[in-house]
Amino acid sequence: MLYFVGVAVVLGSAAGGYVWHGGFLGLLWQPSEVLIILGSAFGAFLIANSMHTVMDTGKQLPRAIFGSNKNSALYLDLLGLLYDIFNKARREGMMAVEADI
Repeated sequence: MLYFVGVAVVLGSAAGGYVWHGGFLGLLWQPSEVLIILGSAFGAFLIANSMHTVMDTGKQLPRAIFGSNKNSALYLDLLGLLYDIFNKARREGMMAVEADI
């Protein structure tokens, strides 16, 4: 959800600023330019990565856009655990944490 809000803010800010300064919004829509930029970026991505990485990226892309199923309770538990570990390391030293692990 936050992804869509962010996209709306970016596009709204860019378009609003352009129109505010007297620009015609229709001039910003250049499908051939979008095709060149996105095609070049995707081609460079294919050149720079292995097929395994490309396939994994394709599988994880919806999760990156729409978010994962993690909730705030999980993050609060993780923060509490990190606090306990760092506090013990501060008080008793890193070797005390090593014994727990």
